[in-house]
Amino acid sequence: MINAGKGQKAFDWSLVILVNFMWATQVPVIRLIGDSLGPVTVAFVPMIVSALIFLPLLWRKNKKRNVSMRWR
Repeated sequence: MINAGKGQKAFDWSLVILVNFMWATQVPVIRLIGDSLGPVTVAFVPMIVSALIFLPLLWRKNKKRNVSMRWR
C-alpha cells in the first residue's frame, strides 16, 4: 500500500468532495439553464468544465512524476 502524507490525503479528499459537488449540482443547474440551451450544450458543458478543472491537476501530477504527455 502506498504511504501518502497528510497533505496528499487532504488533497485527495478535497478532490473527492469537488467531484461530488459537481455531480450534485448538475441537475439544479440543468433545470436553471436547460430551457435556454440545447440538449447537446447541456450535456457537454459539465464535461468541459470538469476537464478545465482537472487537466491542470493532471499536468501538475505528471510533471512531478516526470511523465510526458503524448497524444497519439
